[in-house]
Amino acid sequence: MKRQDSGALDEADLIRRLQRQEERAFEEVIAKYKSEIYWIALRMVGAEDAEDITQEVFLRAYQAMPLFRGEASLRTWLSKIAYNLCISFIRRKGRRGEHVSLDELSNEHIFHLLPKKEINIAEGLVSGVIEKAMARLPARYRAILTLYYTEGLRYHEIAEVMRIPIGTVKTHLHRARLMLRDGVLEAVEKLDHYGINWEESK
Repeated sequence: MKRQDSGALDEADLIRRLQRQEERAFEEVIAKYKSEIYWIALRMVGAEDAEDITQEVFLRAYQAMPLFRGEASLRTWLSKIAYNLCISFIRRKGRRGEHVSLDELSNEHIFHLLPKKEINIAEGLVSGVIEKAMARLPARYRAILTLYYTEGLRYHEIAEVMRIPIGTVKTHLHRARLMLRDGVLEAVEKLDHYGINWEESK
């Protein structure tokens, strides 16, 4: 007999408690997933509205929980709600979300998006350069980079969240990497043009 994963059993039990509308169960979900949902919202709509979006995500989840059938994990389901709310917000406001914080992305992730060549980037300037380049990306590309690099979702989970085929996920992720890389390089070239030496800025 195949042994069930303890994590899956724990989540199944949590879902049953949520569907019985146990207050303690919702507190556990919020404690476990709030930071992840907040960062999705932050990257897509900016700091001013991220907290409101996050609260709305959990309110929607609470209201929809009786209809939840467990086809996806709670994490994926909540991420999907967050993504949809952010897209609706962006369309309603007609904005791209310019305040995009990338402090949580490690240098390893940042440099992974850059070309395979030597670029001496001072740590103090990395965050601002990447942040501005990220803010100029279309919302779907900001979202896919966030879901993949920051939230650590797999291709099939991103496909579920964004409601697109896995092949499209891979294509969008590739394009997003290239666009972010080009944006960073453009910023680097401008700074070089104005005589700012990255190495001396350390």
